[in-house]
Amino acid sequence: MYFSKANLYRRQFRLKIFLFILHEFYYEFLFFSSGNMSQAMYLWYHDQRSRGQAFLNKSIQYNDDIRDRLEETYYGTQLQQNISMWRTLIDANNLNRKALQEGRDFYTQMSNYQNILKVIEDELTRNITDNLDLAIYHSNQTVGAQLFILILALILFPSIIILLRHITGQIQGFASVLQTKNEEVMKEKKRAEAVLNQLLPRQIAEKVKNRETIYPESYDQVTIFFSDIVEFTNFSSISTPLQIVDTLNKLYTAMDKRIGNYDVYKVETIGDAYLCASGLPERNGNRHSYEIASMSLDLISDISAIRIPHKPDYALRLRIGMHTGPCAAGIIGNKMPRYCIFGDTVNTASRMESHGEPLRIHLSSATHDALRYFGVFEMECRGEIEVKGKGLMTTWWLLKKLKEDKKQMFGPGV
Repeated sequence: MYFSKANLYRRQFRLKIFLFILHEFYYEFLFFSSGNMSQAMYLWYHDQRSRGQAFLNKSIQYNDDIRDRLEETYYGTQLQQNISMWRTLIDANNLNRKALQEGRDFYTQMSNYQNILKVIEDELTRNITDNLDLAIYHSNQTVGAQLFILILALILFPSIIILLRHITGQIQGFASVLQTKNEEVMKEKKRAEAVLNQLLPRQIAEKVKNRETIYPESYDQVTIFFSDIVEFTNFSSISTPLQIVDTLNKLYTAMDKRIGNYDVYKVETIGDAYLCASGLPERNGNRHSYEIASMSLDLISDISAIRIPHKPDYALRLRIGMHTGPCAAGIIGNKMPRYCIFGDTVNTASRMESHGEPLRIHLSSATHDALRYFGVFEMECRGEIEVKGKGLMTTWWLLKKLKEDKKQMFGPGV
């Protein structure tokens, strides 16, 4: 059966290729003997040539050896260039003169091409036959080995059944243990991912999990928020370390909860200082100043409402500074990596906080200009003040926000 298939393929390759070449010979002979072909003959010629080329392409897809041999003996040779030149002349179909010498030359070129295909066909047949012989040889060996195994299995069948039952029991026990361990690993993985997502921005955390290289990035416009608790040093002096930790935990929990309502990223906390930003790591157009300002107004009232159990008469007073401008951000360190922001914008926001007043939100002129665009914030000019490291600066107080529809301002997706 294998040899019959090989012979069938061989005959198909030889008969179809050479049949199409014979047709091409015939019509090309008519062309060179008269100088042109009628439209019907021209269309039939192209049909036969296209079908011949299509069969050759299909044969190449079926067996890479045909392509390799054509590349060695035909593709890129002078013979291919000559045949392509003659076919281009025939495709034009406007020679309008007899060209018997050209016809003889073309016949010689096509005969050489036919000889190349004949050699390839013979080599292909030999390869198929050799491969089939080798396959039959291996198949005979395989059948013999399988027959031996079958006889051996029949002899050892009872022992095999007992052994298989024992192995099956062990496998089931191992699978149960493995499933339990896998569930524990998945739980730990989820916990680790949750911790990582708390330490780093979501898209940065995904890159870390995928072991991707994380490059620093610059941002044209962001708004930075700085805050601290007024007279927190005095408060710490009259509190125990555990009381301080408990108070800061209440403070940061309230602030973290409020941040969750806005497009704001918490960068870090140092003591009673709280740093966050909007407009990074995901850019949000011109919304960053709006998000920070709205959050700051809410935080003033939220923090004032916190009561300290060991000092109920003490009220936490927040002092906030804001500045808008460019900055850079990236991952710093390999052990306990942190997402940090850098630039003069961060320093200026810190100066706005340190030069501010309790329970007030201190703005730079850049943030004031950014907020004026929305027309929903009431601000008061503080005037020019001397800012450490900056010189004279005109600053503003953020007083309140008028009622507005956030969805109407930024769209339903906000």
